[in-house]
Amino acid sequence: MAGKVALVTGAASGIGAATAVVLLARGAAVLGTDIKPQPGQFGHDVTDPRAWDAAIAACVARHGRIDILVSNAGTAKAAMIGLAAALGQEMQAAGGAGGDESVAPDPRDKTAWEVLTAAITKRHGRIKAVINAAVTHFSRIAAVEAGDLVPPCRVNSVNPGRVEPEQVAAAIAWLASPQSRFVTGTALVLAGETHAR
Repeated sequence: MAGKVALVTGAASGIGAATAVVLLARGAAVLGTDIKPQPGQFGHDVTDPRAWDAAIAACVARHGRIDILVSNAGTAKAAMIGLAAALGQEMQAAGGAGGDESVAPDPRDKTAWEVLTAAITKRHGRIKAVINAAVTHFSRIAAVEAGDLVPPCRVNSVNPGRVEPEQVAAAIAWLASPQSRFVTGTALVLAGETHAR
């Protein structure tokens, strides 16, 4: 993943922090964001679409591009706002409609990675099921739209159960890697045996 740039929300703790560590260890440049940012991170309220525009612009200003979006912080709605903001800029750049072309994926790779995760580990029962369904459905729709971009983007969701943040981070890193280049519109469930019951 050397040479890739990732924007990771909720990077001050939990899944976001673990994901930032794993991506950095695999050679990616990472801009972590959080509503309570740690030193070196970007202050970011994921419920505010304008804050998403600012976070994306900050990542491009610092690293020159974005290849990977890990929309981890907040609710499913916040994750959807983030993905819509990123894909909106990608579509503007691809269509030449005044978008910032530096946001567009690297044409040398012909692949960009969009990884959508929902912060659902603190929710259980019916609420969790509803959130999972919403994020999964949205990511599949977004995957169809993003697949038409040149180069295409991939959109997947990660639905974690009661597992360690490091396990979720490893799954996200795999989805953001060339090894999963044929995987899009998929909901990756990390719940162990409880998912099969």
